[in-house]
Amino acid sequence: MLNKSEIINNLNTAHSVFWETAIQLPNPTISINHKWSVSQNVEHITIALLRLSNYLALPKSSIQSNFGFSERASINYEKSIMMYKNALEDGVKATGAFIPKIHLETNIEELVSQGKNALAVLILNLKYWSEEELEMYNCPHPILGKITVREILYFTNYHVQHHNQTIKNKPMKQVNKTRIAIAGIGGIGGFIGGKLAHYYSNIENIDIVFITRGENYEVINKKGLRLLSNDFLYKCVPTLTSNNPVEIGTIDIFIICTKNFSVTDVLQEYANCLTPNTTIITTQNTVNGKESITPYLPKGATLMEGSIYIASNSIKPGKIEHVSGPAKFIFGTDGENSKGENIAMIFNNAGIDATYTTNVKTVIWKKFMFVSPAAIVTALFQITFSEILENTKSEYLFINLISELMQLARAKNITIDDNTILNNITLLGNFNGHVKSSFQLDLEKSKPTEINSLVKYIIDEAKLFQISTPHFDSAINQLKKEYKVLAQ
Repeated sequence: MLNKSEIINNLNTAHSVFWETAIQLPNPTISINHKWSVSQNVEHITIALLRLSNYLALPKSSIQSNFGFSERASINYEKSIMMYKNALEDGVKATGAFIPKIHLETNIEELVSQGKNALAVLILNLKYWSEEELEMYNCPHPILGKITVREILYFTNYHVQHHNQTIKNKPMKQVNKTRIAIAGIGGIGGFIGGKLAHYYSNIENIDIVFITRGENYEVINKKGLRLLSNDFLYKCVPTLTSNNPVEIGTIDIFIICTKNFSVTDVLQEYANCLTPNTTIITTQNTVNGKESITPYLPKGATLMEGSIYIASNSIKPGKIEHVSGPAKFIFGTDGENSKGENIAMIFNNAGIDATYTTNVKTVIWKKFMFVSPAAIVTALFQITFSEILENTKSEYLFINLISELMQLARAKNITIDDNTILNNITLLGNFNGHVKSSFQLDLEKSKPTEINSLVKYIIDEAKLFQISTPHFDSAINQLKKEYKVLAQ
Protein backbone atom coordinates (compact mmCIF):
# COMPACT_ATOMS: atom_id res chain seq x y z
CA MET A 1 0.00 0.00 0.00
CA LEU A 2 1.39 3.41 -0.96
CA ASN A 3 1.62 6.04 1.77
CA LYS A 4 0.70 9.70 1.27
CA SER A 5 4.24 10.83 0.52
CA GLU A 6 4.69 8.15 -2.15
CA ILE A 7 1.31 9.05 -3.66
CA ILE A 8 2.26 12.74 -3.93
CA ASN A 9 5.60 11.90 -5.58
CA ASN A 10 3.85 9.64 -8.07
CA LEU A 11 1.21 12.29 -8.85
CA ASN A 12 3.88 14.92 -9.52
CA THR A 13 5.90 12.60 -11.73
CA ALA A 14 2.98 11.21 -13.79
CA HIS A 15 1.43 14.62 -14.42
CA SER A 16 4.77 16.20 -15.34
CA VAL A 17 5.35 13.50 -17.94
CA PHE A 18 1.84 14.01 -19.33
CA TRP A 19 2.17 17.78 -19.64
CA GLU A 20 5.61 17.48 -21.25
CA THR A 21 4.17 15.10 -23.83
CA ALA A 22 1.23 17.42 -24.51
CA ILE A 23 3.42 20.48 -25.13
CA GLN A 24 5.70 18.61 -27.54
CA LEU A 25 2.96 17.15 -29.76
CA PRO A 26 2.00 18.99 -32.98
CA ASN A 27 -1.48 20.37 -33.68
CA PRO A 28 -2.77 20.08 -30.08
CA THR A 29 -6.21 21.54 -30.90
CA ILE A 30 -6.94 19.22 -33.82
CA SER A 31 -9.35 16.32 -33.23
CA ILE A 32 -8.53 13.27 -35.35
CA ASN A 33 -11.22 10.70 -36.18
CA HIS A 34 -13.62 12.33 -33.71
CA LYS A 35 -11.33 11.53 -30.76
CA TRP A 36 -10.40 14.15 -28.18
CA SER A 37 -7.61 16.49 -29.23
CA VAL A 38 -4.48 16.87 -27.09
CA SER A 39 -5.93 20.09 -25.65
CA GLN A 40 -9.15 18.31 -24.70
CA ASN A 41 -7.19 15.54 -22.97
CA VAL A 42 -5.27 18.18 -21.01
CA GLU A 43 -8.45 19.97 -19.94
CA HIS A 44 -10.09 16.66 -18.97
CA ILE A 45 -7.20 15.93 -16.61
CA THR A 46 -7.47 19.42 -15.14
CA ILE A 47 -11.21 19.00 -14.57
CA ALA A 48 -10.58 15.72 -12.74
CA LEU A 49 -7.90 17.34 -10.57
CA LEU A 50 -10.17 20.25 -9.66
CA ARG A 51 -13.07 17.97 -8.74
CA LEU A 52 -10.86 15.88 -6.44
CA SER A 53 -9.21 18.97 -4.98
CA ASN A 54 -12.63 20.43 -4.11
CA TYR A 55 -13.56 17.16 -2.39
CA LEU A 56 -10.35 17.16 -0.33
CA ALA A 57 -11.05 20.74 0.77
CA LEU A 58 -14.48 19.87 2.21
CA PRO A 59 -14.94 19.69 5.99
CA LYS A 60 -14.63 16.09 7.13
CA SER A 61 -18.04 16.31 8.76
CA SER A 62 -19.57 17.23 5.40
CA ILE A 63 -17.82 14.31 3.70
CA GLN A 64 -19.09 11.93 6.36
CA SER A 65 -22.70 13.10 6.06
CA ASN A 66 -22.72 13.05 2.25
CA PHE A 67 -20.59 10.00 1.45
CA GLY A 68 -20.12 8.10 4.67
CA PHE A 69 -17.28 6.11 6.17
CA SER A 70 -15.65 3.29 4.25
CA GLU A 71 -16.51 -0.14 5.59
CA ARG A 72 -13.37 -1.77 4.22
CA ALA A 73 -9.65 -1.23 3.88
CA SER A 74 -8.23 0.10 0.62
CA ILE A 75 -7.27 -2.44 -2.01
CA ASN A 76 -3.74 -2.13 -3.37
CA TYR A 77 -2.70 -0.01 -6.35
CA GLU A 78 -2.68 -2.90 -8.84
CA LYS A 79 -6.20 -4.04 -7.96
CA SER A 80 -7.49 -0.47 -8.08
CA ILE A 81 -6.13 -0.04 -11.59
CA MET A 82 -7.55 -3.38 -12.68
CA MET A 83 -11.02 -2.20 -11.60
CA TYR A 84 -10.65 0.87 -13.82
CA LYS A 85 -9.32 -1.12 -16.78
CA ASN A 86 -12.26 -3.51 -16.53
CA ALA A 87 -14.62 -0.53 -16.57
CA LEU A 88 -12.90 0.82 -19.71
CA GLU A 89 -13.28 -2.57 -21.39
CA ASP A 90 -16.99 -2.40 -20.59
CA GLY A 91 -17.14 0.75 -22.68
CA VAL A 92 -17.52 3.41 -19.97
CA LYS A 93 -16.57 6.95 -20.95
CA ALA A 94 -16.33 10.37 -19.38
CA THR A 95 -19.71 11.97 -18.80
CA GLY A 96 -21.26 15.31 -17.89
CA ALA A 97 -18.94 17.83 -16.28
CA PHE A 98 -15.85 15.71 -17.08
CA ILE A 99 -16.27 16.18 -20.86
CA PRO A 100 -13.88 18.94 -22.05
CA LYS A 101 -14.83 21.81 -24.31
CA ILE A 102 -13.81 21.88 -27.95
CA HIS A 103 -10.75 24.15 -28.05
CA LEU A 104 -9.84 25.72 -31.39
CA GLU A 105 -7.74 28.69 -30.31
CA THR A 106 -6.64 27.98 -26.73
CA ASN A 107 -2.90 27.97 -26.18
CA ILE A 108 -1.66 24.54 -25.03
CA GLU A 109 0.85 26.16 -22.66
CA GLU A 110 -2.01 28.01 -20.95
CA LEU A 111 -3.99 24.79 -20.52
CA VAL A 112 -0.96 23.02 -19.07
CA SER A 113 -0.39 25.92 -16.68
CA GLN A 114 -3.99 25.61 -15.47
CA GLY A 115 -3.41 21.89 -14.90
CA LYS A 116 -0.24 22.50 -12.90
CA ASN A 117 -2.06 24.98 -10.68
CA ALA A 118 -4.87 22.49 -10.12
CA LEU A 119 -2.42 19.77 -9.07
CA ALA A 120 -0.60 22.15 -6.72
CA VAL A 121 -3.87 23.03 -4.96
CA LEU A 122 -4.83 19.34 -4.74
CA ILE A 123 -1.52 18.44 -3.09
CA LEU A 124 -1.88 21.36 -0.70
CA ASN A 125 -5.35 20.14 0.33
CA LEU A 126 -4.07 16.56 0.60
CA LYS A 127 -1.48 17.60 3.19
CA TYR A 128 -4.31 18.15 5.68
CA TRP A 129 -5.30 14.48 5.47
CA SER A 130 -3.77 11.84 7.71
CA GLU A 131 -2.97 8.29 6.62
CA GLU A 132 -5.90 7.07 8.73
CA GLU A 133 -8.30 9.51 7.10
CA LEU A 134 -7.30 8.30 3.63
CA GLU A 135 -8.71 4.94 4.70
CA MET A 136 -11.64 6.25 6.71
CA TYR A 137 -13.75 8.22 4.22
CA ASN A 138 -15.65 7.33 1.05
CA CYS A 139 -15.03 9.34 -2.10
CA PRO A 140 -17.50 9.19 -5.03
CA HIS A 141 -16.14 8.20 -8.45
CA PRO A 142 -18.36 8.58 -11.57
CA ILE A 143 -17.39 5.11 -12.83
CA LEU A 144 -16.17 3.10 -9.84
CA GLY A 145 -18.74 4.33 -7.32
CA LYS A 146 -17.74 4.97 -3.69
CA ILE A 147 -14.11 4.14 -3.05
CA THR A 148 -11.65 5.18 -0.36
CA VAL A 149 -9.70 8.42 -0.65
CA ARG A 150 -6.47 6.45 -1.02
CA GLU A 151 -8.02 4.52 -3.91
CA ILE A 152 -9.18 7.72 -5.66
CA LEU A 153 -5.60 8.95 -5.43
CA TYR A 154 -4.37 5.67 -6.94
CA PHE A 155 -6.87 6.18 -9.74
CA THR A 156 -5.78 9.81 -10.28
CA ASN A 157 -2.21 8.66 -10.76
CA TYR A 158 -3.14 5.96 -13.27
CA HIS A 159 -5.72 8.17 -14.98
CA VAL A 160 -3.12 10.68 -16.15
CA GLN A 161 -0.82 7.86 -17.30
CA HIS A 162 -3.69 6.44 -19.35
CA HIS A 163 -4.26 9.80 -21.05
CA ASN A 164 -0.54 10.26 -21.61
CA GLN A 165 -0.51 7.00 -23.54
CA THR A 166 -3.63 8.09 -25.41
CA ILE A 167 -2.12 11.33 -26.72
CA LYS A 168 1.22 9.64 -27.52
CA ASN A 169 -0.66 7.15 -29.70
CA LYS A 170 -2.80 9.86 -31.31
CA PRO A 171 -2.81 9.36 -35.12
CA MET A 172 -1.19 12.14 -37.08
CA LYS A 173 -3.62 12.06 -39.98
CA GLN A 174 -7.30 11.48 -40.53
CA VAL A 175 -8.50 7.99 -41.43
CA ASN A 176 -11.28 8.05 -44.02
CA LYS A 177 -14.27 6.88 -42.01
CA THR A 178 -17.96 6.33 -42.50
CA ARG A 179 -19.82 7.91 -39.59
CA ILE A 180 -23.21 6.33 -38.93
CA ALA A 181 -25.58 7.92 -36.42
CA ILE A 182 -28.76 6.35 -35.08
CA ALA A 183 -31.31 8.76 -33.58
CA GLY A 184 -33.74 7.19 -31.14
CA ILE A 185 -32.36 4.17 -29.28
CA GLY A 186 -35.68 2.47 -28.56
CA GLY A 187 -37.01 -0.86 -29.83
CA ILE A 188 -36.06 -0.33 -33.48
CA GLY A 189 -33.11 2.03 -33.06
CA GLY A 190 -31.70 -0.16 -30.31
CA PHE A 191 -31.88 -3.23 -32.55
CA ILE A 192 -30.31 -1.58 -35.60
CA GLY A 193 -27.82 0.51 -33.63
CA GLY A 194 -26.99 -2.35 -31.28
CA LYS A 195 -26.14 -4.73 -34.10
CA LEU A 196 -24.05 -2.07 -35.85
CA ALA A 197 -22.19 -1.07 -32.68
CA HIS A 198 -21.51 -4.69 -31.73
CA TYR A 199 -20.08 -5.64 -35.14
CA TYR A 200 -18.13 -2.46 -35.94
CA SER A 201 -16.67 -1.84 -32.48
CA ASN A 202 -13.18 -2.87 -33.60
CA ILE A 203 -13.35 -1.82 -37.25
CA GLU A 204 -11.38 1.37 -37.76
CA ASN A 205 -13.12 2.86 -40.79
CA ILE A 206 -16.68 2.94 -39.37
CA ASP A 207 -17.90 4.97 -36.39
CA ILE A 208 -21.27 4.26 -34.77
CA VAL A 209 -22.97 7.12 -32.90
CA PHE A 210 -26.03 6.70 -30.67
CA ILE A 211 -28.20 9.81 -30.31
CA THR A 212 -30.31 9.52 -27.20
CA ARG A 213 -31.24 11.41 -24.04
CA GLY A 214 -32.11 11.11 -20.37
CA GLU A 215 -31.58 7.91 -18.44
CA ASN A 216 -31.04 5.94 -21.65
CA TYR A 217 -28.07 8.20 -22.43
CA GLU A 218 -26.66 7.89 -18.92
CA VAL A 219 -26.81 4.08 -18.91
CA ILE A 220 -25.48 3.56 -22.45
CA ASN A 221 -22.70 6.09 -22.02
CA LYS A 222 -21.47 4.28 -18.88
CA LYS A 223 -22.19 0.62 -19.64
CA GLY A 224 -23.08 0.34 -23.32
CA LEU A 225 -26.33 -1.08 -24.69
CA ARG A 226 -27.56 -4.60 -24.02
CA LEU A 227 -29.50 -6.18 -26.90
CA LEU A 228 -31.25 -9.51 -26.37
CA SER A 229 -32.01 -11.06 -29.76
CA ASN A 230 -32.73 -14.71 -30.57
CA ASP A 231 -31.68 -15.75 -27.05
CA PHE A 232 -28.28 -14.08 -27.49
CA LEU A 233 -27.22 -11.09 -25.41
CA TYR A 234 -25.20 -8.59 -27.42
CA LYS A 235 -23.00 -6.13 -25.57
CA CYS A 236 -23.02 -3.03 -27.77
CA VAL A 237 -20.60 -0.15 -27.24
CA PRO A 238 -20.88 2.64 -29.83
CA THR A 239 -18.05 4.97 -30.74
CA LEU A 240 -20.00 7.81 -29.17
CA THR A 241 -23.24 8.29 -27.26
CA SER A 242 -24.39 11.90 -27.33
CA ASN A 243 -27.15 14.38 -28.10
CA ASN A 244 -24.78 17.30 -28.69
CA PRO A 245 -24.55 18.23 -32.41
CA VAL A 246 -21.13 19.84 -31.90
CA GLU A 247 -19.73 16.69 -30.31
CA ILE A 248 -21.35 14.42 -32.92
CA GLY A 249 -19.95 16.27 -35.92
CA THR A 250 -20.54 15.36 -39.55
CA ILE A 251 -22.79 12.36 -40.22
CA ASP A 252 -22.46 10.24 -43.36
CA ILE A 253 -25.44 7.93 -42.76
CA PHE A 254 -28.24 9.17 -40.50
CA ILE A 255 -30.73 6.47 -39.43
CA ILE A 256 -33.77 8.04 -37.79
CA CYS A 257 -35.65 5.62 -35.52
CA THR A 258 -37.72 8.06 -33.50
CA LYS A 259 -41.50 8.26 -33.58
CA ASN A 260 -42.86 9.84 -36.75
CA PHE A 261 -43.93 13.05 -34.97
CA SER A 262 -40.32 13.67 -33.87
CA VAL A 263 -38.56 13.27 -37.23
CA THR A 264 -38.64 16.90 -38.36
CA ASP A 265 -37.51 18.06 -34.90
CA VAL A 266 -34.55 15.68 -35.11
CA LEU A 267 -33.60 16.93 -38.57
CA GLN A 268 -33.72 20.54 -37.40
CA GLU A 269 -31.73 19.87 -34.24
CA TYR A 270 -28.94 18.03 -36.06
CA ALA A 271 -29.03 20.08 -39.27
CA ASN A 272 -25.41 21.16 -38.82
CA CYS A 273 -24.34 17.50 -38.79
CA LEU A 274 -25.82 16.90 -42.25
CA THR A 275 -24.15 17.69 -45.59
CA PRO A 276 -25.06 17.27 -49.26
CA ASN A 277 -23.27 13.90 -49.04
CA THR A 278 -25.33 12.60 -46.10
CA THR A 279 -27.75 9.71 -46.61
CA ILE A 280 -30.81 9.89 -44.35
CA ILE A 281 -32.65 6.60 -43.72
CA THR A 282 -36.07 6.61 -42.06
CA THR A 283 -37.83 3.70 -40.34
CA GLN A 284 -41.18 5.22 -39.39
CA ASN A 285 -44.59 3.65 -39.97
CA THR A 286 -45.84 6.21 -42.44
CA VAL A 287 -46.57 6.56 -46.14
CA ASN A 288 -46.14 10.33 -46.35
CA GLY A 289 -42.65 10.59 -44.88
CA LYS A 290 -40.90 11.87 -47.98
CA GLU A 291 -43.17 14.86 -48.52
CA SER A 292 -42.90 15.94 -44.87
CA ILE A 293 -39.14 15.33 -44.50
CA THR A 294 -37.66 16.66 -47.76
CA PRO A 295 -37.96 20.38 -46.86
CA TYR A 296 -35.64 19.80 -43.88
CA LEU A 297 -32.82 18.11 -45.81
CA PRO A 298 -29.67 19.79 -47.16
CA LYS A 299 -29.69 20.29 -50.90
CA GLY A 300 -28.12 17.22 -52.50
CA ALA A 301 -28.64 14.91 -49.49
CA THR A 302 -30.07 11.46 -50.20
CA LEU A 303 -33.29 10.30 -48.56
CA MET A 304 -33.92 6.55 -48.30
CA GLU A 305 -37.19 5.53 -46.70
CA GLY A 306 -37.20 2.29 -44.75
CA SER A 307 -39.56 -0.38 -43.56
CA ILE A 308 -38.65 -2.82 -40.82
CA TYR A 309 -40.61 -5.91 -39.77
CA ILE A 310 -39.71 -6.56 -36.17
CA ALA A 311 -41.11 -6.93 -32.67
CA SER A 312 -38.54 -5.20 -30.51
CA ASN A 313 -39.04 -3.18 -27.33
CA SER A 314 -37.06 -1.14 -24.84
CA ILE A 315 -37.23 -3.12 -21.58
CA LYS A 316 -35.48 -0.51 -19.49
CA PRO A 317 -32.86 2.19 -20.07
CA GLY A 318 -29.92 0.62 -21.88
CA LYS A 319 -31.63 -2.71 -22.64
CA ILE A 320 -33.51 -3.78 -25.77
CA GLU A 321 -35.36 -7.05 -26.34
CA HIS A 322 -36.05 -8.34 -29.84
CA VAL A 323 -39.16 -10.29 -28.87
CA SER A 324 -40.00 -12.72 -31.67
CA GLY A 325 -41.00 -13.04 -35.29
CA PRO A 326 -39.20 -11.59 -38.30
CA ALA A 327 -36.46 -8.96 -38.30
CA LYS A 328 -36.34 -7.76 -41.89
CA PHE A 329 -35.25 -4.26 -42.95
CA ILE A 330 -36.05 -3.00 -46.44
CA PHE A 331 -34.96 0.51 -47.41
CA GLY A 332 -34.36 2.45 -50.55
CA THR A 333 -35.49 4.94 -53.14
CA ASP A 334 -37.78 5.17 -56.13
CA GLY A 335 -35.14 4.78 -58.82
CA GLU A 336 -31.46 3.81 -58.79
CA ASN A 337 -28.98 5.19 -56.27
CA SER A 338 -25.32 4.24 -56.22
CA LYS A 339 -25.10 4.26 -52.41
CA GLY A 340 -27.86 1.74 -51.73
CA GLU A 341 -26.08 -1.59 -52.17
CA ASN A 342 -23.03 -0.46 -50.17
CA ILE A 343 -25.22 0.61 -47.26
CA ALA A 344 -27.10 -2.70 -47.42
CA MET A 345 -23.74 -4.47 -47.15
CA ILE A 346 -22.92 -2.46 -44.01
CA PHE A 347 -26.19 -3.63 -42.44
CA ASN A 348 -25.88 -7.26 -43.51
CA ASN A 349 -22.28 -7.56 -42.33
CA ALA A 350 -23.56 -6.56 -38.88
CA GLY A 351 -26.18 -9.31 -38.88
CA ILE A 352 -29.13 -7.12 -39.93
CA ASP A 353 -31.24 -8.74 -42.65
CA ALA A 354 -31.38 -5.71 -44.95
CA THR A 355 -32.36 -5.25 -48.59
CA TYR A 356 -31.97 -2.17 -50.77
CA THR A 357 -34.87 -1.54 -53.16
CA THR A 358 -35.43 0.89 -56.02
CA ASN A 359 -39.19 0.66 -55.52
CA VAL A 360 -39.51 1.79 -51.93
CA LYS A 361 -42.98 3.32 -52.24
CA THR A 362 -44.51 -0.10 -52.80
CA VAL A 363 -42.52 -1.51 -49.88
CA ILE A 364 -43.60 1.10 -47.34
CA TRP A 365 -47.24 0.84 -48.41
CA LYS A 366 -47.06 -2.94 -48.06
CA LYS A 367 -45.93 -2.63 -44.46
CA PHE A 368 -48.28 0.23 -43.70
CA MET A 369 -51.24 -1.87 -44.79
CA PHE A 370 -50.27 -4.27 -42.00
CA VAL A 371 -49.05 -1.86 -39.32
CA SER A 372 -51.88 0.67 -39.40
CA PRO A 373 -54.77 -1.86 -39.14
CA ALA A 374 -52.89 -3.95 -36.56
CA ALA A 375 -52.16 -0.87 -34.43
CA ILE A 376 -55.78 0.28 -34.54
CA VAL A 377 -57.27 -3.14 -33.77
CA THR A 378 -54.88 -4.06 -30.95
CA ALA A 379 -55.45 -0.65 -29.32
CA LEU A 380 -59.25 -0.77 -29.63
CA PHE A 381 -59.65 -4.34 -28.40
CA GLN A 382 -56.63 -4.18 -26.06
CA ILE A 383 -55.24 -7.43 -27.42
CA THR A 384 -51.95 -8.70 -28.85
CA PHE A 385 -51.18 -9.33 -32.52
CA SER A 386 -51.84 -13.06 -32.29
CA GLU A 387 -55.22 -12.48 -30.61
CA ILE A 388 -56.62 -10.45 -33.52
CA LEU A 389 -57.68 -13.63 -35.31
CA GLU A 390 -59.21 -15.17 -32.19
CA ASN A 391 -62.12 -12.72 -32.15
CA THR A 392 -64.57 -12.33 -35.04
CA LYS A 393 -65.07 -8.59 -34.48
CA SER A 394 -61.35 -7.80 -34.30
CA GLU A 395 -60.60 -9.93 -37.37
CA TYR A 396 -63.46 -8.27 -39.29
CA LEU A 397 -62.16 -4.78 -38.47
CA PHE A 398 -58.59 -5.76 -39.35
CA ILE A 399 -59.68 -7.02 -42.78
CA ASN A 400 -61.86 -4.01 -43.56
CA LEU A 401 -59.19 -1.51 -42.58
CA ILE A 402 -56.78 -3.26 -44.95
CA SER A 403 -59.42 -3.15 -47.68
CA GLU A 404 -59.84 0.62 -47.33
CA LEU A 405 -56.06 1.11 -47.50
CA MET A 406 -55.88 -1.01 -50.65
CA GLN A 407 -58.50 1.21 -52.29
CA LEU A 408 -56.51 4.34 -51.45
CA ALA A 409 -53.23 2.80 -52.63
CA ARG A 410 -54.76 1.89 -56.00
CA ALA A 411 -56.19 5.41 -56.36
CA LYS A 412 -52.66 6.78 -55.81
CA ASN A 413 -51.26 4.36 -58.43
CA ILE A 414 -49.27 2.40 -55.83
CA THR A 415 -48.51 -1.14 -56.95
CA ILE A 416 -49.95 -3.53 -54.38
CA ASP A 417 -50.44 -7.28 -54.06
CA ASP A 418 -54.02 -8.48 -54.61
CA ASN A 419 -53.37 -11.03 -51.84
CA THR A 420 -52.50 -8.35 -49.26
CA ILE A 421 -55.30 -9.32 -46.87
CA LEU A 422 -54.34 -12.99 -46.91
CA ASN A 423 -50.64 -12.13 -46.57
CA ASN A 424 -51.30 -9.93 -43.55
CA ILE A 425 -53.40 -12.59 -41.84
CA THR A 426 -50.55 -15.04 -42.38
CA LEU A 427 -48.06 -12.49 -41.01
CA LEU A 428 -50.03 -12.22 -37.75
CA GLY A 429 -49.23 -15.85 -37.09
CA ASN A 430 -45.50 -15.08 -36.95
CA PHE A 431 -45.86 -13.18 -33.67
CA ASN A 432 -46.02 -14.86 -30.28
CA GLY A 433 -48.71 -14.29 -27.68
CA HIS A 434 -47.42 -11.17 -25.89
CA VAL A 435 -46.42 -8.86 -28.77
CA LYS A 436 -48.27 -5.53 -28.83
CA SER A 437 -48.07 -2.64 -31.28
CA SER A 438 -46.00 0.38 -30.24
CA PHE A 439 -49.11 2.52 -30.86
CA GLN A 440 -51.00 0.43 -28.31
CA LEU A 441 -48.15 0.59 -25.79
CA ASP A 442 -47.93 4.37 -26.13
CA LEU A 443 -51.66 4.72 -25.54
CA GLU A 444 -51.51 2.49 -22.47
CA LYS A 445 -48.78 4.73 -21.04
CA SER A 446 -50.57 7.97 -22.10
CA LYS A 447 -47.56 8.91 -24.21
CA PRO A 448 -47.65 10.86 -27.51
CA THR A 449 -48.74 8.59 -30.36
CA GLU A 450 -48.47 8.32 -34.13
CA ILE A 451 -52.21 8.62 -34.67
CA ASN A 452 -51.71 11.37 -37.25
CA SER A 453 -49.64 9.18 -39.57
CA LEU A 454 -51.39 5.89 -38.81
CA VAL A 455 -55.01 7.05 -38.96
CA LYS A 456 -55.70 10.74 -39.60
CA TYR A 457 -53.53 10.99 -42.71
CA ILE A 458 -55.42 8.11 -44.34
CA ILE A 459 -58.81 9.68 -43.62
CA ASP A 460 -57.72 13.06 -45.01
CA GLU A 461 -56.00 11.59 -48.06
CA ALA A 462 -58.98 9.37 -48.86
CA LYS A 463 -61.23 12.43 -48.94
CA LEU A 464 -59.01 13.98 -51.62
CA PHE A 465 -59.57 10.91 -53.78
CA GLN A 466 -63.27 10.70 -52.84
CA ILE A 467 -62.80 7.29 -51.22
CA SER A 468 -65.06 6.23 -48.39
CA THR A 469 -63.30 5.02 -45.21
CA PRO A 470 -66.12 4.16 -42.78
CA HIS A 471 -63.98 1.78 -40.71
CA PHE A 472 -61.15 4.28 -40.30
CA ASP A 473 -63.70 6.99 -39.44
CA SER A 474 -65.36 4.80 -36.84
CA ALA A 475 -62.01 3.62 -35.43
CA ILE A 476 -60.67 7.11 -34.75
CA ASN A 477 -63.87 8.08 -32.94
CA GLN A 478 -63.75 4.94 -30.81
CA LEU A 479 -60.06 5.47 -30.03
CA LYS A 480 -60.76 9.01 -28.80
CA LYS A 481 -63.50 7.68 -26.53
CA GLU A 482 -61.31 4.87 -25.20
CA TYR A 483 -58.13 6.88 -24.63
CA LYS A 484 -58.28 10.30 -23.03
CA VAL A 485 -54.84 11.23 -24.37
CA LEU A 486 -56.30 11.28 -27.90
CA ALA A 487 -59.22 13.48 -26.93
CA GLN A 488 -56.96 16.32 -25.81
